Amino acid sequence: MTPGQGGGVSARVLGENDPSLPSINDALRMAWDLSWDMIPGELAQVSVSQAIHNGFVSLCKIEAAKVAAVDEHKDKILKLGKRKLASNGYNLCLKKMAKAFPEIDIEVLDHEEVSNVESEDFEEDEVFEDPAAPTNP
Repeated sequence: MTPGQGGGVSARVLGENDPSLPSINDALRMAWDLSWDMIPGELAQVSVSQAIHNGFVSLCKIEAAKVAAVDEHKDKILKLGKRKLASNGYNLCLKKMAKAFPEIDIEVLDHEEVSNVESEDFEEDEVFEDPAAPTNP
């Protein structure tokens, strides 16, 4: 902080006022060069088969995490979809919910048929069970 600035801190670029300090660009260039100098030494210590195996294991873990995340999103959508919705808007509602998760193929929903259970005519011997109705134990 410099005197007479009313408590403010002056911004100072690295190396601007002190030539012994490198500029930010110089520091980044030095780090870049050092990292490239170290890569051959690091690679010499790791066998190719081990590097490929480790890379494969890492990719498998990443893909497994993606699958788990998609499954979790699908479960959330199905739970929301199971709520009592008007039958005419059911597929539209599911499509809107699925658009929030781009990994899910919403074209599959076009092939699902949902009917209005309350307006269906049932055979006389057919029993209708409403899944939303409470059951007595």
